Amino acid sequence: MHQTLIVAIVTALPQIIVGIISALVGAIPQLIQAGITLITSLVSALPVIVVAIFAAVPVIWEALVGRSSELVRVVHSVGTSFRGSGTVAGFRVF
Repeated sequence: MHQTLIVAIVTALPQIIVGIISALVGAIPQLIQAGITLITSLVSALPVIVVAIFAAVPVIWEALVGRSSELVRVVHSVGTSFRGSGTVAGFRVF
């Protein structure tokens, strides 16, 4: 039963491949138009995107600075846990 199914699929494989390739080739103009529309939309929205990124910079900076003390504590903890040497990969940690 499984063998006949596999044989049927293998027999139909060339038709499946031709169908997929034909569909892709036939859709090339639509794919090109979609790409042009996407790029045009991104370029026209670029001012809004840049403003949003610059507006987010203070929030990102505060998140990084606010977490830096926690990061130092974790690095110190990890560094001192390596046999009490206070080093990680040969670098001295506190």
